Amino acid sequence: MNDKDNNTVADITIQVPESEYSSILQQAVAVIDKTRNVVTKSVCAAIGTAHWELGKLLHDRKRRALMAVEWLDAWLQT
Repeated sequence: MNDKDNNTVADITIQVPESEYSSILQQAVAVIDKTRNVVTKSVCAAIGTAHWELGKLLHDRKRRALMAVEWLDAWLQT
């Protein structure tokens, strides 16, 4: 067995004809742009969700604190 028999697909180098290079490059750029858009939308959605959850957490905490103050105020007035 020689070294050529141990090659994997990742080890194989091909020559791209110059006439096809531009087309392959355009396709590769399109894939990268599409992926970038998907990632951007996912990150924006996650940030929006986190923002909403943090806002709700703070709002609920404030509401509970106000209810406690109102209860204490009413109890002290009786």
